[in-house]
Amino acid sequence: MSLLEFIEKNWMLVATLVVSGTMLLWPFVGRRFSGGREIGTLGVTQLINSKNPLLLDVRELEEFTGELGHISGSTLIPLKELPARVGEIEAYKEKEVIVICRAGVRSTTAAAILTGLGFEHVSNLKGGMLDWNEQNLAVER
Repeated sequence: MSLLEFIEKNWMLVATLVVSGTMLLWPFVGRRFSGGREIGTLGVTQLINSKNPLLLDVRELEEFTGELGHISGSTLIPLKELPARVGEIEAYKEKEVIVICRAGVRSTTAAAILTGLGFEHVSNLKGGMLDWNEQNLAVER
């Protein structure tokens, strides 16, 4: 029996093998292409106190100054402007960078962009400013 005949006769078994193999490997592969790591509010405050990271907020100006506010000392570069303005933060390529948005979605994208551009230590604030505010941590408006 050839390989093609085996696959044809046992397609359910082969499909199960492929799906289960993918599920087993995904945690390792997904981390490699995620563009950085997620870090909670406690981890961010520890980094702020120990390593003086770049706090990069990728929301729009209205959100940055709006109801949720922003973390003191953060730099605003909206996600849609990031590729064109990355030169402004070039000095942080080998330093800690924490990317922030409202809920953690845009910052995940920004972290992937920065990692692709050679930034070495990029973290994404898990839950974004929603979680930061929920923890009653200090903000500026």
